[in-house]
Amino acid sequence: MVPRAAALAERVSGTVFFLGASDTGKTTLARALLAELEARGHHVAFLDCDPGQTTVGPPATLGVRWRGPDGFDETRLYFVGSTSPRGHFLPMVLGSKALLQEALEAGNDTVLVDTSGLVDPAAGGVALKLWKCEALQPDYVVALQREDELRPILRGLRRRYRQRLFTLTVEPEARQRGRDERVTYRRERWTRYFAHCHDLSLNLAQFDVWGGRRLEASRLLGLDGQSGLCLGLAVVTEVQPGMALVLTPLQDVASVARVRVGALRLDRNWSEWHG
Repeated sequence: MVPRAAALAERVSGTVFFLGASDTGKTTLARALLAELEARGHHVAFLDCDPGQTTVGPPATLGVRWRGPDGFDETRLYFVGSTSPRGHFLPMVLGSKALLQEALEAGNDTVLVDTSGLVDPAAGGVALKLWKCEALQPDYVVALQREDELRPILRGLRRRYRQRLFTLTVEPEARQRGRDERVTYRRERWTRYFAHCHDLSLNLAQFDVWGGRRLEASRLLGLDGQSGLCLGLAVVTEVQPGMALVLTPLQDVASVARVRVGALRLDRNWSEWHG
């Protein structure tokens, strides 16, 4: 991936949108490009739009990360509430837009957007990617394609992007992962995120509550600030009249303005299910 990254670094700038099915090497190439651009003195943010296999935040979130002026990483999150984009296209698009704006306002000259692997037209993959392009208005698109699985998406972008669309073949070393490996990866990230969690009580009258789902034990929650970005996650342990007891790594909820009820549920071993 390094030669490809070096070649791309000569040609791209601004917002760079990576397209590809699962396990086509999008993240590997984007990370290599990030390192190449940083070595050339650019301020680069990495925007991860895959809530199932994210490398920035916990699962069920979108995340963006960049190097702050003090040398430490800055991270912002947006709660999707599921590890799959299906059925959650609005938060996927709006969250990506909000995080991109955060990265640009922080002074990054380049933002690398690593999208999910959902490209199947029947599952809404084409609509999701085209509307996300419409919302983010990327300066360049990099597409990694095995055969012609991206053709329905690229048909909607070729005329508009012309010389700013790079279609690459998938490298032979790109390894396809099975479902069990993906589930194990998420459980490891859940375990790491909730490693230092503690009990808190949420007085629901103090927050806007979004979701349309039943608030019940094991339900995943997103705790948002005034900006709409996610301050942290929580798992419901008990529901009482007007109250929810939760496990969360947040120390307090003084800055929380909104509670969003996710589609996902987690048990105490950090196994997940929808329902």
